[in-house]
Amino acid sequence: MIPIYTPWIATNQKKYVNECLDTNWISSRGEFVERFEEDLSKYLNVKHVLTVSNGTVSLQLILAALGIGYSDEVLVPELTYAACFSAIHWSGAKIVPLPPDDNGQCISNNFQLKKYIKKNTKALLLPHLYGNCGDIEKIRDFCDLNRIYLIEDAAEAFGCSFNNKKLGTFGVAGSFSFFSNKVITTGEGGAIVTDNSFLYERMKLMRSQSHVSDFYHPMPGFNFRMTNIQAAIGCAQLEDIDEIVRRKKTIADFYRASLLGHVTYFENNCDSTEWMPLFIHNRYFYDTIKKKLYDKGIDTRPCFNSIRSMSSNDSDILWNLEKTFLSNNFLKNIKPKAFNLPCYPSMTNKELMTIVEEVRNI
Repeated sequence: MIPIYTPWIATNQKKYVNECLDTNWISSRGEFVERFEEDLSKYLNVKHVLTVSNGTVSLQLILAALGIGYSDEVLVPELTYAACFSAIHWSGAKIVPLPPDDNGQCISNNFQLKKYIKKNTKALLLPHLYGNCGDIEKIRDFCDLNRIYLIEDAAEAFGCSFNNKKLGTFGVAGSFSFFSNKVITTGEGGAIVTDNSFLYERMKLMRSQSHVSDFYHPMPGFNFRMTNIQAAIGCAQLEDIDEIVRRKKTIADFYRASLLGHVTYFENNCDSTEWMPLFIHNRYFYDTIKKKLYDKGIDTRPCFNSIRSMSSNDSDILWNLEKTFLSNNFLKNIKPKAFNLPCYPSMTNKELMTIVEEVRNI
């Protein structure tokens, strides 16, 4: 079976992990944690980086540090991974889903966000789905004008840029995931980036149970720390980032050239690291393609579900959703036909050719 994704094994990965084991620094203290944060800060060109245990808790920590909670509302695109919705839910704020347009894009350049803003709207949580971002500069300016926080979920967009500025660094804070299928991985793990020094210090305190010294905790906190072993893997991965991105772009370019018209493109000013190219077939539904490719030993992955398409009256209450409307075109023509093909950076040319040949046959 050709899997949908396998982690990249970086050149110095075993060496750095063995250093952790040899020195017995395996928990959340050790030189690699600080080193990874410094390396990320340089690569992303941002003032502050805070490593955490995974991408989901990075969103929770940002919302908590910004003081967003009960009676507040947070805007979030209808179509994204459930972690965005869960983070808002557990903050106590109300989820306000933004419906996709006819292209399945939740935040397009001309999307009318204004009608969703109320007096208790505190933030827009914006995921860069599949490494795409729309016009993030216009979205940032809109948020600034309306005095709401822009929080970027860049889990799928590590290394992506818009007008030569890295995604995740446009808003008040950006979140990254280093899960095993992300551009770089620490197995589990994540990071928060910000240029706001006050917010950084607040998140840094809250990340470690708000512990100052001698078991003095001036406020509630979390245990969201990254381990030294995870950070060691991250340091090695980041050393190989140029090669990882080169390979992923080569794979995406090959798919686009070989399966012309069936692979989504990005905005003109978005330089994507091509996390997972999204395929949309005009004729076949994904369920049909999935079965045919599985029989040929090729794994696939469906497009995300929108929270509204998964919801019922009961889940509207459970998720604390604001009522919005879902695009019929998305439900009929995009979601059932959209999927991902294998795209991990260590793919061989033979595997890539096999996939394209079998897709063409279908």
